[in-house]
Amino acid sequence: MLTIHIITVGRDKNRWVSEHIEHYDKLIKKYARLEFTVVPEAKYAKGTDISKALIAEAEAIEANLKGGYLFLLDVKGKTCPTEIFARKIEKLQVDGHSLIEFVIGGPYGLAPALKSIREPKGLCFSFSAMTMSHQITRLVLLEQLYRVLNLNAGGSYHK
Repeated sequence: MLTIHIITVGRDKNRWVSEHIEHYDKLIKKYARLEFTVVPEAKYAKGTDISKALIAEAEAIEANLKGGYLFLLDVKGKTCPTEIFARKIEKLQVDGHSLIEFVIGGPYGLAPALKSIREPKGLCFSFSAMTMSHQITRLVLLEQLYRVLNLNAGGSYHK
């Protein structure tokens, strides 16, 4: 069975987001095993060196990676329609990938060194050119994962 590991910087701050995440977690379990890892968000205050904070977050992210195919979610990443995302996930499974990892950065995104990931190890992609909170990104990711897994299984959720 496919394992999907989601690493995110910072915890959910809103209960309604957590409730929706739990909802999609239950739906996805029919198709894949979900694992969540939350790494601490750097302490951002006036005068914080953002680049150093991003490096610290990146080190925590890298320490929790398990060696799966890696998707980094970043506002400057590539965008793609759901159908193409579904084919990518299906191809990864056909090619023998049993672990797929997704990384969602904190309020300042991801360190540049992390965003340099390229095929065949992974892909930097975006849901939108608009900035959204990492909490909302996690929820959108889970909805899209459910949509994609259901589509690949021949389900009717997609349309």
